[in-house]
Amino acid sequence: MLADTELAGVKLSKGCCPFILWGSGSLDQTVFDDPETFDLARKNVRAHTTFGLGGRHCPGNILARAEITLSIQRWLDEFESVDLSVAADQVHYEPNFGFHALGHLPLRVKRRV
Repeated sequence: MLADTELAGVKLSKGCCPFILWGSGSLDQTVFDDPETFDLARKNVRAHTTFGLGGRHCPGNILARAEITLSIQRWLDEFESVDLSVAADQVHYEPNFGFHALGHLPLRVKRRV
């Protein structure tokens, strides 16, 4: 910071270097109802910061969206069911400063016949 300032009620001292976490913006309860729920039909899905914002918007986002759409469609076509193979509270997130990172995601899948 070039000068002492305040941001959203938090005092920032001159010389400090705040670190902005993109992922946390998408968990803002004032923007998203139930932000931790995976909801593709969310009314304001475009407000999500997965691919950055403004001048920092990911130029590969269109390709990434197409790839994930095709991948999910393939899973839905291929498998009758996909479930956690452990209790939800046993899913482990790795400690990571910048984003949520799963250490592993144990799944039980049932292939369509």
